Amino acid sequence: MTDAAPTPLDEISSFITNVSRLATSDAVRRRVAGAAERLVTPAESAALRAVADAGPVTFKGLAEHLELDQTTISRTANRLLEVGLVARETDPDDRRKAWLSITADGDEMLHRLQHVATQWYEVAISQWTPDEQRALGDALARFRDDLQRLEFDGEGRAVALQPDTQPDNQPDNQEVCA
Repeated sequence: MTDAAPTPLDEISSFITNVSRLATSDAVRRRVAGAAERLVTPAESAALRAVADAGPVTFKGLAEHLELDQTTISRTANRLLEVGLVARETDPDDRRKAWLSITADGDEMLHRLQHVATQWYEVAISQWTPDEQRALGDALARFRDDLQRLEFDGEGRAVALQPDTQPDNQPDNQEVCA
């Protein structure tokens, strides 16, 4: 019995599984924490990135952005508040509403985390030609954009792509981060 060669979809699935495992592994988390000079969980890192990207955001807005329940977001945001990575300001018009914004320490943390990830990627592709590096970047950008354009049926299966609204060769200003 011969093993069939992996299909492109097998390779994509394997790659994403591997990246997901790496991103959530304790070993990687310790390396990132060492570089960032403090330990943050993947959830805290994602929440910090979302607050930075969204600008001032409410707890509810953060929960919706990350597609998590408000209890989970509340715990995560409170931890970020405790360590000074985000700040909380009560809305002057509605005292029940609070706005979260990134602090200078939070912004510095994100830059350190991004530098760690970028440095890993740089080493991983260091023996590739510039054309190979560019081709990978272009393919990943297109894959990310197409994943964001997926349309789903009532059972959650992807059924089509929404029309592409990005003009050719125009970046969408979204970052890919480990």
